[in-house]
Amino acid sequence: GTDVTVTIAVLNNDLIENILDSQAAQTTLTSQILEQVKTRNLDGVNIDFEYFGEPEPAYRQAFTEFSKQLSTKLKQEAPNTKLSLSIMPRSVRDSDLFEFSELVPLYDRFIGMSYEYYGENADIAGPIAPMKGFKENKYFFDVETTYEDFLTKIPKEKILMGVPYYGWERAVVDGKTINSKTFPADDPNNYAAVISYARARENKDLKKNQCLWDEYALETWCWYTDKKTGIDRQVWLSDNRSIQTRFDYANKQNFSGIAIWTLGYDKAYPDLWEMIKTNFSN
Repeated sequence: GTDVTVTIAVLNNDLIENILDSQAAQTTLTSQILEQVKTRNLDGVNIDFEYFGEPEPAYRQAFTEFSKQLSTKLKQEAPNTKLSLSIMPRSVRDSDLFEFSELVPLYDRFIGMSYEYYGENADIAGPIAPMKGFKENKYFFDVETTYEDFLTKIPKEKILMGVPYYGWERAVVDGKTINSKTFPADDPNNYAAVISYARARENKDLKKNQCLWDEYALETWCWYTDKKTGIDRQVWLSDNRSIQTRFDYANKQNFSGIAIWTLGYDKAYPDLWEMIKTNFSN
């Protein structure tokens, strides 16, 4: 009873350019996608081309042409297949691969990857997906601004809101200070780790009296001192409270639904599935 979608992920600029420089490569990729759809009876195809930096304008046009080719072939040979595009938080604001005026008619869904605002190599220990704070100059960008941008280009019924089921745990200069600086990349104490929803619940280092709620990010952050190293650690969590705020926002905006990164991070805990049933079951 579950629809199954294959994701075509290309996360390297050189590889993206090689594909878009070659009509033969695009034709081959389209054929291979169609083969997978047909042989595996797939219900959808997701394109996840993550170009970092600003590509030359020719690559924007080439990506549009590739999208047209893929969309046309799917309509001809597998018309019930849904085509979706994953887009990064600043995809509208920055000049990346996507010419939305051309792409919106071609794709059935746009998946907002609204997480990883402060990732593994961030200079500060910041929230994984701050809901607010950009306009107040607290965070460099935020989720609400991301979707305000998306809605200028994409109909709300085509948007899926990405919701993180994880955060980051980092070595910091001062654990008790929110958004503390992290150690430089070449410092041996510079160590960051993904802290999944389940790991956060099971981590005995995280004490309730050392966790606070940030009213801008709408996320919980905690601190503790590593007993082995004596180094402060700061953790930003995706917990029930923060995830509920994302569900509330998706419903308030009347988006098509949510997308989770990543399934399995909740392990055997049923809470989040129950929340999905409560918030999104018709």
